Amino acid sequence: MPTPYAPSGRLDPPEPTSPSTVEELEREETMRAAGYKPKVRYPGARSMPWPSECIDCGAPRKPTLQDVERGVRCQHVRRRGSPPPRR
Repeated sequence: MPTPYAPSGRLDPPEPTSPSTVEELEREETMRAAGYKPKVRYPGARSMPWPSECIDCGAPRKPTLQDVERGVRCQHVRRRGSPPPRR
């Protein structure tokens, strides 16, 4: 069974789930404006996939911040068992 202790014997602090800097907050706002809800904190580089969920269709996505800034958006693929979108 793995131990929750760091090698020093102290507990590792939990990773914060909310943005800790203005820069991270701005990047999260960019994702939300593009229709994505980030599932984890900013990965640290604009070219790294950022696990997110499409706000419109709920599909899990991993866009990069770089792609979002270029205009890449979710194609709104429905989840299995979901009713078709209303028009």
